[in-house]
Amino acid sequence: MLYVANALGTAIAVNLKLTSLLDKWMHVRMPDRGEGERIWLQVRSAHYTPKGIGFKAEELFTFLKNVCSSTDAKSFFFSDEHLIQNVLLANLLCSLIELRHCNQDQACVDAIMKREEYFLFDVWPAWGLLTSGQFSTLTSEVFGDSTGVINFVFPDGTVALEKFWPLWKRWKEHCLNLWWQRSHDHRFLSKKPRMLLPGEPPND
Repeated sequence: MLYVANALGTAIAVNLKLTSLLDKWMHVRMPDRGEGERIWLQVRSAHYTPKGIGFKAEELFTFLKNVCSSTDAKSFFFSDEHLIQNVLLANLLCSLIELRHCNQDQACVDAIMKREEYFLFDVWPAWGLLTSGQFSTLTSEVFGDSTGVINFVFPDGTVALEKFWPLWKRWKEHCLNLWWQRSHDHRFLSKKPRMLLPGEPPND
């Protein structure tokens, strides 16, 4: 199952601090019947939960924990919470890579900046389940500071920080809005100003 391989594989990569490997993985080219080929980042079945689980977070993590407990993957995580945090952190990094690709398409950028109500993600933004405190701690451990953030998202140096932050804030808004639309839980809306990447200016 692609979702299990992707969720656990990327979580292990993040746990081992192999973020460059995760980036390369997302760019591996896969055969596709419709388009000839596509990169792994665009294989939605690898980034969305299996049919029947959907946005039910508790079922999602029970599913992954059960898989992990019966495989060698459990050797990489010292607790269920550790597994879940690494799955969500890896998901965030994949989401940021998707943002990089979106930035290469003006129509995609326009869709983000104009706050269109519906936005179809290749990577389901499961990271929205993190608390603002977890988000801050985990991203600080991975990136360190704003330089680490921009070097990961735009390693070629094509986008400066002052142009990245507005783009990221709209991306974050779309991701958290998606959770709010599905759950009608206002906690997702309240997270927006508090889920800050290292060095991210607070909302006005």
